[in-house]
Amino acid sequence: MNYSDIKKIFFKLNPENAHKIAEFGMKISVKIPFVSDYLVDNFCFIDTKLSQNIFGINFLNPVGLAGGFDKNATMIAPLSAMGFGFLEYGTLTPKPQDGNPKPRLFRLIEEKSIQNAMGFNNDGLDKIKSRASKLYPFSIPLIANIGKNKITPNDMAIKDYEILVKGLDSCCDAFVINISSPNTPNLRDLQSESFINELFAALSSLTKKPLILKIAPDMSIDSAISLCSTAANAGFKGLIINNTSVDYS
Repeated sequence: MNYSDIKKIFFKLNPENAHKIAEFGMKISVKIPFVSDYLVDNFCFIDTKLSQNIFGINFLNPVGLAGGFDKNATMIAPLSAMGFGFLEYGTLTPKPQDGNPKPRLFRLIEEKSIQNAMGFNNDGLDKIKSRASKLYPFSIPLIANIGKNKITPNDMAIKDYEILVKGLDSCCDAFVINISSPNTPNLRDLQSESFINELFAALSSLTKKPLILKIAPDMSIDSAISLCSTAANAGFKGLIINNTSVDYS
């Protein structure tokens, strides 16, 4: 059975249900030796020309999986067998939360893309830390993608990020600080010079792991450059500039 056949089956299902079935299948696959071997043989490719050391972290290749697919760190092992150079787990929040009402994941067939309105649904820090800590250190870099709880007011947001950095410092190679999802009310209001400076000062005192800031694409060029400059000057090691857009055109 090839990808086209599998796609036909999955496209008959609700997108979120299809994702859950894929998650279940991957968790089962690592328990079957020949399946894991098959994945590694067919998808993992090692060539020194592809490897890089960034932030003091060794990446076998530059193709990674962003946060949002493996929100709860349940698929790290099978995903690594598919050839990724690094994996993000999350976005996770201090407390578990259900996310937005369903339906919240939509296929755009003609555009060959997905519209995501999940809203940081995840199992929370305690459960996800328990899973990640059993695997870390891992064969490829693991990056924790973290965000604030929906019920946390913005003036208390830094506390959520501090809780997560303290909790996950021993089971990741770097942190992605998500302040730009459009699916958490008022989260993007945190994209300000004063908050970014305060956020880095608070988090850099808690970890030596690289801090990477994830910002929204829905802003003017001048605003984006100003925000990126602020983050770089504050001390963030990297920027992710392509969170979900609210412009579906």
